[in-house]
Amino acid sequence: YYQSISNSRRIILENNLSSGDIIECFYTPKSSLNGPISNNKPNITWSINNSPLNTNGRFIIEFADSTDENFNTIIYSALTNYQISKKSYNSIVSLTNAVAGDKFIYRVKNEKFYQPISGETIYSFRYSDVNEIEITSNNGNTY
Repeated sequence: YYQSISNSRRIILENNLSSGDIIECFYTPKSSLNGPISNNKPNITWSINNSPLNTNGRFIIEFADSTDENFNTIIYSALTNYQISKKSYNSIVSLTNAVAGDKFIYRVKNEKFYQPISGETIYSFRYSDVNEIEITSNNGNTY
């Protein structure tokens, strides 16, 4: 098999499938945190394929309620600036007042700012996959 050039989420099989064949596919998100967490201060880690050549960008971790699939209301966020030649990043996000049973979704927004020779700054952004977490304990929470 090989990955499609036009759609990175498509796998192309080189051989025919026969009745009874079993295909198993596993997806591992680039972000390290999914599922249950034990406190309201998760350490979010992520990586990028190409390290920045300049510091004209940043990452923003955005948290929303688990029912807000479009991230209309960002409840918590954290900002991390680009670092030259760095591919792996992390940030501890304080989910203030979040307690056991609270469920959230989060994503990492990659923002880039380009300075043309003349004219206004060019802005581009891209989102990571959306990940789900649930706080399962009040350990470490401060009130």
